[in-house]
Amino acid sequence: ALEINPQTSGAWHSLGIVGGGEVQGQQYTEKQCYARALEINPQTSGAWHSLGIVGGGEVQGQQYTEKQCYARALEINPQNSGAWNNLCLLYTSPSPRDS
Repeated sequence: ALEINPQTSGAWHSLGIVGGGEVQGQQYTEKQCYARALEINPQTSGAWHSLGIVGGGEVQGQQYTEKQCYARALEINPQNSGAWNNLCLLYTSPSPRDS
């Protein structure tokens, strides 16, 4: 799908879910795929959630932490249970600095 229309947010998100891949001769990581999906459509809750899972990243020149990604996913879709779960885990799990 991306070879035909590289401006499809959902296809970029799906490519990220499978670990990334090649589009038009260029290799993309899963994080790059999620960022590309969000550059096309920043109102995609699932792509924000996925970007949070991989530790956050840069979207349209701005850096987002994983917490910010989950929060953004929830602003768009308050019913995103995966984002709620992961955000809760961040607040309840001990930080590596606490060990």
